[in-house]
Formats: sequence, C-alpha cells, structure tokens
Amino acid sequence: MRAGYWLRDARRHLLTWRNCSYLQNISTLPGRTQMWRNDKIKSQRLTTSSGHGCLSRDSQVRRACIQHNVELIPCTRHHSTFRTDVHNAGLASKRLPAIKVNTHSSLLIRGFSHYSRCMTACVLSKKPVTEEVADLSRDFHTSSRVLALPIPLLLILLKPLKKLIAMILGRSIRKWWQSLPHDKQELFKGTLIKNKWRILLAICSLSGLIALYFWTHLDKSPITGRSRLLMFSKRQFLQLAEFEYQSVLESYKDKFLPATDPVYQTIHFVFNQLVEKNNDIPGVSETKWNINIVEDPEINAFVLPNGQVFVLTGLFKAVADTDQLACILGHEMAHCLLAHGAEHASIIQLLDFVSLVFLTLTWAVFPRDSLALLGQWIQSKLIQYMFDRPYSRKLEIEADEIGLRLAAKACVDVRASSVYWQQLELVKIVSGASQIPEWFSTHPSNERRVEHLDKLIPEAIKLRENCSCPILPSVDPRLVFKHSVQEMLKLSKTWEEAINTDSGTKQLPQYHEPRPVIMERIPAVVSVQALQNTPNSQK
Repeated sequence: MRAGYWLRDARRHLLTWRNCSYLQNISTLPGRTQMWRNDKIKSQRLTTSSGHGCLSRDSQVRRACIQHNVELIPCTRHHSTFRTDVHNAGLASKRLPAIKVNTHSSLLIRGFSHYSRCMTACVLSKKPVTEEVADLSRDFHTSSRVLALPIPLLLILLKPLKKLIAMILGRSIRKWWQSLPHDKQELFKGTLIKNKWRILLAICSLSGLIALYFWTHLDKSPITGRSRLLMFSKRQFLQLAEFEYQSVLESYKDKFLPATDPVYQTIHFVFNQLVEKNNDIPGVSETKWNINIVEDPEINAFVLPNGQVFVLTGLFKAVADTDQLACILGHEMAHCLLAHGAEHASIIQLLDFVSLVFLTLTWAVFPRDSLALLGQWIQSKLIQYMFDRPYSRKLEIEADEIGLRLAAKACVDVRASSVYWQQLELVKIVSGASQIPEWFSTHPSNERRVEHLDKLIPEAIKLRENCSCPILPSVDPRLVFKHSVQEMLKLSKTWEEAINTDSGTKQLPQYHEPRPVIMERIPAVVSVQALQNTPNSQK
C-alpha cells in the first residue's frame, strides 16, 4: 500500500515539474504564439483521457490541415508538437514564423490534445521540411568520429597472425598424435576409415561453400569484359587508397613541384588530354584526378585507386617526347580504371586462404619443426612464383593494352610506346645492370613488352583514325631508334679499331680508362630527311 502511495506522489510531482518547465520554455514566445500555446494547454487539461472519438477527431484535424495548405510533420513527443517555432529554450531568440489563428483553431486545439496521447501530432509549419531538418542538425552535436581501419588493410595486418595460428594448430595436432599410444592411434585410424564417406561429404560440402563464396564475388570488367575476383567493395578499397595516399605524401614531403614548374605544366597538359579524350570510358569522368609531381631520380609513375597521380621526375627525363610520356601515363591510368589493385588484393587473399590450409597440413605431417619450416618456405616460394608473380605480369600486359587505347584516342603517336621500352633495355645493357629472369619479376621483360606492343600498334592506329585524329608523321619513331642504334654501334666499333691500332705505338690516353656509362636518353643520330627516303619508313 505504501509503495502505491509513493508511486502516486512521484507521478504527481513529475507531471507538475513537466508542466512548469514546459511553461517556462514557451515564456519567451511572441504574443500570438503564446496565446495559441496557452489555449492548447488549457484544452489539454480540460480534455478527458478517454480515447472515444479518436478516429473522428483524427480525420477532422487532417482535413483542416489539408484544406488550409498547412504542412504536416510527425512528432514523437508531447512538448515537441510546436517544434517548428521553438526547438528548445536556447533557440527562442531566433526569428519565428507568424501563425495565423483561423476559425478552425478550436478544432486544431482539440486535435492536438488527442494527438499527444493517441498518435503523432499534426504540426503547423510555414517552413519546408528540408529547412526544418537543417535547423535541427545545426544544433545537434555528437562526439568526434573515429575512423576504423579499412578491411583490406586490416586483413593485410592480420596476415602474420593467421600464419602463426595455422603453424600452432598444425604443430598441436602433430604433438597430440605423437602422444597417443599405438593402440589408440590404430583405433582412431579405424574410426576414420569407418566414417570415410561422411568425412568426404563434409569436406566436399565445405569446399562447395567456399567455392560458392568466391563465385558470388566474381565481377565483370566494364572495359575489357573479363571476369575477375573482387572480394572488396569500391568504398573499402577507396578507404585503403586514402591511407596509402597519406603514406605517400609523408614519404615524399618537401619534394613536390609547384604548379608553376614547367615539368608540372607539361605532365598536367598531357594527362588532361588523356582524360578529356576518354570521357566515354567507364570510370574516367567519375574519378577525381589529381597530379602530383615528385622531384626524385627514380624512373617511376603510379596512380592510386582514388585518382591521385604521382609522377617522378626521373620518368620525365627518361622519355624522349610527350608521346612516350602519354603512353606511360595511359598505362598507369588503365591500372586505376581496371581496378587492378583491388583485383590483385583479392587474389592475394585467395592464395593466403589456400596457403593456410597447406601450412596447417605441413606442420601437422612433418615429424620435426626444422622440416616443417623448410616445407613452409618451399610452399611460399611455389605460390609466389607460380601464381602471384604470373598474375601480376598478366595485369601489366592488360594495362599496356588498355593504356595504348587511351593514348590512341588522345591522338598520341602510339608507335612511340614500344620505343620507350627499347630505350630502357638499351640503357640497362650499356650500364651493365644485372638481367633478372622474367619469371622472377612482377613485370614483363622489356623484350616481351616491345613484342606485345608492336602487335597492338596497328589496331591502335586504326582506333586513332576513327577518332578523327591528325595524320601520323611519315617517319616511324621505331625506325628512327633502330637506325640510331645501328649508327651508335658503327661509331663504337670504329672507335675501338682506332684505339687498337694506336695501342702498339702510343700510350692509351687517360680519358680512355674504363668508367661506368650513364645514359639518360637515346639520341636520334640519324636525320629525318635520310629516313624519309628509306623504303621501310612507312612500316
């Protein structure tokens, strides 16, 4: 009984405090609004709490609102039915909309008293819903956002942990098996043989579910039409690209060229030509491209999935003209448009999953830890050189093909694309750099790239003609490079013969001492007029 009296008194105090605070909050309203609200509160006190006639009053209120073109906004609390005029006591000083009291005010007041109990209220508003939401959002504050790690980056960071768990699991299985007596081992083998079909069915079911998962993540490229595995969404990989972008900015800070630099302006002009002429390609117009030129002697350029283009000045010095530069930028642009980064990361995840299974079996089967470590090393190298590196070279070849198309549509002399890789190969030979076999590298060899591009150039020239581009020069840059190399070999041979002839009578001059050769460009030593008369100039 005492608990019942206590609850009754608490409810009475609560209602009294709510009405008092409510009256204090509306004390600063204009006169007509204040009068309207006071009448509403009085009607609410006089109205009985019974729900009879709810439907009739609901329909009357709605008809009155619709008849006078008044906007209806659903409200969820009793004292927020007039939230369009006053959001809270702190906003009471703002300019409030004028409310006209019409002949239907008594009907609306009766409706409000019922709506505060039965259903959401009908609110008179002179402002659009969008402005109403904007006003509310301006004064609504939350705690600061905390960015979570992207899923691709999280999987990369957890890769060592997954390998460690697989090693521990395999080793635990081996130790458990070795600790079993011989009779229990035989009993366990017998149990496995007896339930072999059930075990095989479970393995097949699990393999089918895994295959179904990867099959549902197959995607068709809108540019090439090739099916590829994409385990990450575009949003997830853009988050990873943002992390990578910040990392690159940190590594190259204080090395970026300003926009007024001639190198920056040249690269910016060439890249803009590629973008403008290929707006019909899926992904070109949707990507926000941004050029970043880094003062670095390394010959490299790359484009992040979020459209951030990084070109090192070493590449600008290595190309002979803007045609070669456009072909290289088209190649890097193709990597971004084809989502090669997300595709390669998906393949890495698939290979990691397969390797974890074999890693667990390796540590469970091999009798000693040393043999298990050796088997793990052999397994990682086999996966790397038989699956990972070949797939990476496949993506590079595809980027060469699409990049050549992008350059052709931008009216670039696509014949210069193969010349660039011939120049790099010649520089490598002259400088005495070590030759790495192709199957060890993530990129195709220069010879293979030259051969593949020469096969694609005729088709790219036809595409260039279909885009109403100017006629190509009569002199093929590939022929210029070929004759230049021949002339250089002749001059080198003549110089060696002269040195050998004079070596018997004169002392070898000091400037003939062996020294490393550094070549940044391959000069064209054959004149254009001489090449125009050759029969192969049109090839």
